Amino acid sequence: MPGLFRHSHVQTVLVAAGITLAAAPHARAQDSTRTTERSTLSGVYTAEQAGRGRNFFLGSCKSCHAPESPTGANFARLWMGKPLLELFKYVNKSMPENDPGSLAPEVSADIIAYLLQLNAMPAGKTELVADTTALRDTRVESSAPKSDPAPARSSAHARTLSRVAREPRS
Repeated sequence: MPGLFRHSHVQTVLVAAGITLAAAPHARAQDSTRTTERSTLSGVYTAEQAGRGRNFFLGSCKSCHAPESPTGANFARLWMGKPLLELFKYVNKSMPENDPGSLAPEVSADIIAYLLQLNAMPAGKTELVADTTALRDTRVESSAPKSDPAPARSSAHARTLSRVAREPRS
């Protein structure tokens, strides 16, 4: 009887080892897709979406935030190198200040698209969606040189931001 038990146990171990080895390439492929990150420099929002975000910003955010406050060095200090999910959670749960958490996730995504546009991150062909996995896998990055995290603003840029702040919402 002891020989029979040992044989059965050895077969079980061999079968388990075979299954593990057969599944390993599949598991590695899944892990590699999880670590793939996108960048805000790869066009993660559309221009149309940024336009909607601008309208929401002017309606809900402008009373507390100057147009230049979510741009340049301030934006870089808070968000560069972080997952876009962190910015999304902040906007979605903490804004607007007078009614935190009242924004629909889609509205938060539109506002973030506008913030990315203000920070010279390129538009793409697909909209930014309020999907936590996609947002977690998207890193906030800038094309500005790393040695100069706060590039000087041109007077043309300052005039554009000032004009945007004064324009009526559509």
